[in-house]
Amino acid sequence: MSEDTPKKDQQSNRLRARRARLNQRWEYNPIFNLGRIVATPEAMRLLGPNVVDVLISHADLEQGELGDEDHNLNVQAVEVASRIFSKFKVDGASFYVITEWDRSLTTVLLPEEY
Repeated sequence: MSEDTPKKDQQSNRLRARRARLNQRWEYNPIFNLGRIVATPEAMRLLGPNVVDVLISHADLEQGELGDEDHNLNVQAVEVASRIFSKFKVDGASFYVITEWDRSLTTVLLPEEY
């Protein structure tokens, strides 16, 4: 057995794990359609791969950093085709996620970029 075998096994295991995660993502059924997803460069720089978690939280209508009244407006917005606005904190930084009323576009940005 060559010395490269453990390294190849680790790479294979990582690849299998990545494929399993991707398959799970494709099976995900959000509460509402996000449409086209865009993010500002600074939001992407700060969030990195956490952007997926933020988008899933948004699509699941998690309350995040919103007050009860704003969260209830989001729940109602799903039924009446209104804009959905979320605020989340990741590693100390706040982020807004906004899905347009017609579900054509979701934007991830920093509060100062709003």
